[in-house]
Amino acid sequence: MPMNGGPISDRVNPGHVTPLQQALARVNQRLLGEADLAIQQVQDAIAALKSCDREAAQRVRRADDIVDREEVDIEEDCLKILALHKPVAIDLRRTTLILKVNEDLERIADHASGVAKAVSYLDKADKPVWPPALIAMTEEIHPVIARAKRALTDESKGASRELIAGDRTLNKLAKKVFEQVEAGIAEDALSERAGLLAYRASRDLERIGDLCVDIAEDILYFRTGEIVRHTSKDKPPKAAPQA
Repeated sequence: MPMNGGPISDRVNPGHVTPLQQALARVNQRLLGEADLAIQQVQDAIAALKSCDREAAQRVRRADDIVDREEVDIEEDCLKILALHKPVAIDLRRTTLILKVNEDLERIADHASGVAKAVSYLDKADKPVWPPALIAMTEEIHPVIARAKRALTDESKGASRELIAGDRTLNKLAKKVFEQVEAGIAEDALSERAGLLAYRASRDLERIGDLCVDIAEDILYFRTGEIVRHTSKDKPPKAAPQA
């Protein structure tokens, strides 16, 4: 059943909420809080990158510990659910979904910290003009993480499909960053250090996008049984085996 107050479509006995469902509701609400923390990390890291604000970058890196602790606690809650309630069918799929998304959110926060490191590792006197493609990536990532949060909150098939369909944009921009870094270093518009850090930041932003897509794929599997991971976008997805 959706844990966000939406329609209770998966409940076997409408009107009766079991202890298992209550436990899943609590841990799912905690997962949504973790998603807010991870999204804030991404936004703060991007702001630090654009302004080359080293102090702000350090704050992002310190805040990563909060997400790390939350990820461990949520995992422990899920393991307790598995041990105490022995969920099956839809409840087992929901527990698995929470475990997988929990890990992805922690990794998103890690990559946000990686973006912040690009600022922290700049030479003190260096305030580079970042490659245009890197700035474009920072703009593109905002709707991506917003769609991922909407897909997670609403368990939305539409938002999940939209996110998966737009997966290639960040990948294309990351390739442009590499080309623009090469050109910038050759033309002395970027120091070698700043160029390498720009490329590193682009890789972290690309991975954040990939992880958002992973979340969308897991939500789509949970809601429809479609397996879309590792399949070409030109081929129909595989249906999940019936429980």
